[in-house]
Amino acid sequence: MSQKKLLVQWIGHSDLRALAANSSRSRCEKLMSILGGRLPDKSDTDQSLASEGQAASH
Repeated sequence: MSQKKLLVQWIGHSDLRALAANSSRSRCEKLMSILGGRLPDKSDTDQSLASEGQAASH
């Protein structure tokens, strides 16, 4: 019998809130209704991406 493999990745609530902030209004509302909490400012998600890019380039 062949062995099957499954790749699983954890997506945390912060990641999903950042996704919601950069999605359409309807997708954002759906995600936030499930996640609760505060929607991050657009500048917060942009800053996080910029910080990760700088760290990755070093």
